[in-house]
Amino acid sequence: MSQLEIIDLTDEELEALRLKNIEDLDQIIAAEKMGTSQSTFQRILTSAYKKISDALVNGKAIKITEIDRPMKKFECWKCKHIWEEPFGNGKRGIDMNCPECQSEEIHRCDNNGHGFGNQIWGHKGNKE
Repeated sequence: MSQLEIIDLTDEELEALRLKNIEDLDQIIAAEKMGTSQSTFQRILTSAYKKISDALVNGKAIKITEIDRPMKKFECWKCKHIWEEPFGNGKRGIDMNCPECQSEEIHRCDNNGHGFGNQIWGHKGNKE
């Protein structure tokens, strides 16, 4: 096996395959379980199918790899709780609530130059 070419299948691709083919979930439910949009789930699943097909047809080994997902930071205006969410999970700030107090009054607070505005998504930009 050490002489076989290796195909890297991410843990995310493996989870998409499991949800779709083992749990037999439709894409909408599977995407929700993975915390991603349906279109992102489809891209992940398509990538997994291509890699698995390549490995089977061309006699390659499959290696499961964990991917390092960049994070975005959020803060609740009400309770000041700060938490992180991975990029590409299908969640937008406007669609989220604080995990501590369930307030819709949250904002991005990461330090990469984005998301420092005073918009409160829960109030569609109208600050109390």
